[in-house]
Amino acid sequence: MGAAGGDGPQAGAHGPKGGQGEVLAKKKKPSKKELKKSAAPPPPKKYVPPTRPKGYDPVDSLAPNLQREDPELYIVLKKLGKRDERTVDRGMEEFKTWVEGTQEGGGSVSEEVLGVWAYQFPRLVLHASRRIRSLTTAVQASLTSSAISSSFLVSPVNLTNPTYIGSWCLNAFDSDKTIRSRGQESWSSMLRVLNDEFYGLDEYVPTLIEFMETLLSAHPSDESDESSEEERVAMINKAVSAVDALSWLMRLDVAADDQEEAFVESFSALLASNDFWDILNGRQWSRRGKRSKFLPSRAPPVRTALWELFSKGLISNPRAKQNNVHSLSLRVLRFAWEEWEPPVQSAIWPGLLAFLKDHPEAWTYVEGEDKDETAKAFAPETESQPPATLSRFLEWLKVGCNGNPVGNYPVVIIILSTLPDGILPIRQATIDAFLAVVSSAWNTGSI
Repeated sequence: MGAAGGDGPQAGAHGPKGGQGEVLAKKKKPSKKELKKSAAPPPPKKYVPPTRPKGYDPVDSLAPNLQREDPELYIVLKKLGKRDERTVDRGMEEFKTWVEGTQEGGGSVSEEVLGVWAYQFPRLVLHASRRIRSLTTAVQASLTSSAISSSFLVSPVNLTNPTYIGSWCLNAFDSDKTIRSRGQESWSSMLRVLNDEFYGLDEYVPTLIEFMETLLSAHPSDESDESSEEERVAMINKAVSAVDALSWLMRLDVAADDQEEAFVESFSALLASNDFWDILNGRQWSRRGKRSKFLPSRAPPVRTALWELFSKGLISNPRAKQNNVHSLSLRVLRFAWEEWEPPVQSAIWPGLLAFLKDHPEAWTYVEGEDKDETAKAFAPETESQPPATLSRFLEWLKVGCNGNPVGNYPVVIIILSTLPDGILPIRQATIDAFLAVVSSAWNTGSI
């Protein structure tokens, strides 16, 4: 017991010393910083290249021996497929120099190289950069000036590709005058080869129409709302070129009877498309609106081009508008009165007035929409629901011809002359109603 009891005080006596030793031991414990310094250095980090999806490489696929036979040209062609604009620009400049040097030396471009060029051509000739489009157009013109190269580029194997022939056609209607002139040079060379060696452009017209319609009807991705001003202008110009190309196609004389039927069917399907004529809807246009989407095909220059197509291409070609008078009437007589841009308005009247002169019944077509009370004053007493086309026309007059009375009032008399007697009967009530509509524009300050 004594020993046991002695153990207790002894333990108690030594207890503080033991606790102090433990505290000292804890203080001597190395810190994380000291441990980190004493630890062995980590192995150096190795660079791991990013994994890229394996895609189609036209250079390696179409010219597999080029890297061994001509390494410099191999690198130049590789640059054409890059996304960086500067790299593509340098590649185009170097390729242009190589083509010109080859031709001046009496040589010819191999089919392997031409195959790579034909693959990259659509993307390059429609590039947002004017310089890249200009270089591409120059190279295409140089290649088509050679009989050997031209024969390959105009072969049915290439022309059956809608993107290839469609982009080439757009190049002939580029927004830049210099590029357009050079593009028409190569396009005309292509047409000459088709007429001499094949059956002309007839069989490719439906393909071109479909390509242009697809381009105009496409809705840009969400990223286009964040695109640069240069890219936005390029998209609008591309849409204008597509409409100009369609106008040119409408005025073509198709030689073969079997191709003429396909020609008419293709244009009939286009003219019956609501998406195509919705381009005239200026209310869908937004340049930088936060809520509304950027739609390049609805821009004022595109609407102007489409009204010019309606005037020059459609009205002058009965084949193109046959069996589509009803659908055309509903569209053009709606969007004509809803247009507020003066430059677009000036392009409306040549085609619309000629159309109404040839087809005055266009005023009578009904869309099943509500009619306003003002239009009822113009309708015969036996009619209770006048056409919506008349309602829109009167509303257009109420607001001072959509804010442009000076430019549009001169055509009002001509427009009235196209109205059928059933819609605009000659009676006192009609005259009073018309004067009331015109005076309301003055009273409301629209003019």
